[in-house]
Amino acid sequence: MEFYILVLLLSLVSFALGILVYGFCLKVFGNRSLFGKIAPWVLMPLIVISYDFMLLTRQGTSRYVLALFPIAVVAVIVLYYKKNHGMDELLEPHELAAPQQRKVSKKSLKHAEKIRQRDARRQEETARRLENLDKK
Repeated sequence: MEFYILVLLLSLVSFALGILVYGFCLKVFGNRSLFGKIAPWVLMPLIVISYDFMLLTRQGTSRYVLALFPIAVVAVIVLYYKKNHGMDELLEPHELAAPQQRKVSKKSLKHAEKIRQRDARRQEETARRLENLDKK
């Protein structure tokens, strides 16, 4: 019976650690860079397997206390999120990790304005050409 409880406990701990490692990777590395996309795939198995191995080598109540830690952290994060954001605005993890507002440089604003002006000129030229074709 203790074996089945241990397997269930390891499954719950692995799931909780997977959530924590994925959130940590998104927060620290972001999700736009190449390293930010690769880091969860590398760090998650390493951390989960090493933590599970640590739990397997423990004896007695220390095993259950250590197993409770990641589960409790995930529970606290869920309760904090539910209290502050409510159930109306459920966000994806990458939306939580992304910066809320980006700074726009003057160079990109100038570039966007040039593109708008060029598109406006092209539309005017196209309209003039169509008018000339209609007159003929």
